[in-house]
Amino acid sequence: MKREQVLFLVLGLVFGTGLGIVLGLAIGRPDLFGAAPPPAPPGMTQAAQENPHAAGGMGDVVTRLHELQARVQENPGDVDAMVEIANIYAQANFFDKATRWIDRACEAASDDPHVLLQGAMIHQHAGNRERALELAASAFEHATADPEIDEAVATIALHGAGDLDLAARAIGALERDAPDRPSLADLKAELARIRDVLARAEAHPEDPAAQREAGNLYFDSGQWARAEACYRRYLERKPGDPDVLTDLGVTLYRQGKLDDALRQFEEALSASSAHWQAALNATIVSLEKGDAASARKWLERLKMLKPDQSSIPLLEQQLAHLAAGA
Repeated sequence: MKREQVLFLVLGLVFGTGLGIVLGLAIGRPDLFGAAPPPAPPGMTQAAQENPHAAGGMGDVVTRLHELQARVQENPGDVDAMVEIANIYAQANFFDKATRWIDRACEAASDDPHVLLQGAMIHQHAGNRERALELAASAFEHATADPEIDEAVATIALHGAGDLDLAARAIGALERDAPDRPSLADLKAELARIRDVLARAEAHPEDPAAQREAGNLYFDSGQWARAEACYRRYLERKPGDPDVLTDLGVTLYRQGKLDDALRQFEEALSASSAHWQAALNATIVSLEKGDAASARKWLERLKMLKPDQSSIPLLEQQLAHLAAGA
């Protein structure tokens, strides 16, 4: 089952199915897992879309950032410049900087639904579920019969069952204002599907398929405790599933339960000795714990299972740095 990307703070864990990206490095490295940077949010300001430096090298990007920052320094109300800066950082996966700049833009243009929507999209990519939904709701409130806003808000609210009430309101507005909109049927179908999944999971805690599907929804929107509960119910009926054990480990990691997360990755590898994703995650968690011996053990396991895994050089560097400081 294909899973959407979720962003992490240190190196970045992967799902049981092997998707993920790396953050928190000297530069953004989504290529480590074969993933592309997230696309710029729809509705980006015209200045950002037409930026002649966008396809250039890193030097051009840095030059452009300096130009934009100088514009903001000269005119603190230059929202277009703030938004473009935020999008440049988002494209590079520097979401701490991207979210700071887009929040500044949203504060300066607090009644502009297009700016608020871009803020929602950047925060969603950054994994900030509550802030994304807050900005999406504000964009919806400030929009007037704008099908593009309605559609985007519905999409954000549906993601991972984030806010089904907001999704329903946005879909209702879209149906009223643009009943022929091509996306309308798909949005209505997705809302119905999510409601059905959650209803089945609540009514049938013994149904492993329903629990896993609901867990995946909660996972994708960063509702870690709810995802954990669903995965645990699934594993009660289907113990030893290495993919779900790995996903459970990620939810525990995201809640700061590093020891518990590591145990899930170890169990996943016991269930499937070839499960390289669990070995990779175990290496990352061990590095974050500062346990060089454990990290070395799991990194050697990863190199044996998947010697061409492109994050291995980075992990070796992190391990060498940790061992040198021990």
